[in-house]
Amino acid sequence: MNYGNLYGATLEVIKSDPVTKGITAVKEGNLYAGGTGTQGPIINLFQTEMLAKQLYPETFGEWHGIGETPTDEQLFDRERLAEIITGTA
Repeated sequence: MNYGNLYGATLEVIKSDPVTKGITAVKEGNLYAGGTGTQGPIINLFQTEMLAKQLYPETFGEWHGIGETPTDEQLFDRERLAEIITGTA
């Protein structure tokens, strides 16, 4: 599957939809690829952290790459997340 084409097609739908085309981010071209709705909240935590660091490094710190974020620069607690997932919280 060519995800570039899928992303482009999705953007065209968003830009042409009578409701979504009025959103400021759509009008100004500030849309960014993210996960799908079926990925769930855990993946979204990592993607939100990645995007925040890529767009606003002066606020959230530099993006070092997947799995390369130093502990003191992480935007959420991975240990706490693991405890919640495993039921040991």
